[in-house]
Amino acid sequence: MNRMSLFLCAGALVAGCATESSTVEQNVTQPDLSGCVKIEGSDIGRIITLEVPDADGTGTVSITFTGWISKDGENGEYVGFDLDLDATFYVKSGTEIVEASGTSWLNANGTSGPAAKGISYVAICGADEEEPPPPVDECDNNDDGDHTDEGECDYVPPPPPPDCDHNDDGDSTDDGECDYVPPPPPPPVDECDGNDDGDHTDEGECDYVPPPPPPNPCDHNGDGDSTDEGECHYVCPNP
Repeated sequence: MNRMSLFLCAGALVAGCATESSTVEQNVTQPDLSGCVKIEGSDIGRIITLEVPDADGTGTVSITFTGWISKDGENGEYVGFDLDLDATFYVKSGTEIVEASGTSWLNANGTSGPAAKGISYVAICGADEEEPPPPVDECDNNDDGDHTDEGECDYVPPPPPPDCDHNDDGDSTDDGECDYVPPPPPPPVDECDGNDDGDHTDEGECDYVPPPPPPNPCDHNGDGDSTDEGECHYVCPNP
């Protein structure tokens, strides 16, 4: 199997070599592997999928060894591997056991020489299943959460505007057309304004007041008669 260059580290860490997706490892002496899923022997170097505990311990998740790094010049010995999920695991190489987490691992002593011992076993004790990306909504072109915009699956074009110009004169304001506004009703007939001049005081109208009669030229003293002395109808008394 070809060596996967993405696992190579420039220089050695204290105990194991981790890629960007792995945490710093630490040596352990006798790890508790209860609950872990372990591969060893002929499974080392295989593209293999395992059912391992999920990160919160409530179920299992499938994890796959997607690549292995061979030791230089040693057919069948491997000093690193790659996983398709982030996981916590133990790796035994020679007499050394390290605990690590991430999606890959490479022996801190490199890929060649007597110090770079081949992997004896890998025990995976938990993995985080990646959330699948949301499906692409082919009908929501502008990602606004609906399918009703123009060009989307459920778009319904608006109805055409009504034909409001019935007589084709270029407007819609004639009687019977959309924007027709009826004229205001005529004012009520004023029964008291006989000549429509805006008042009721003309002769024959409701508020007409006839003028006073002309003064009597024979009633000199204004007492309503013309029989006093000196007036027109004065009659001299008998002597």
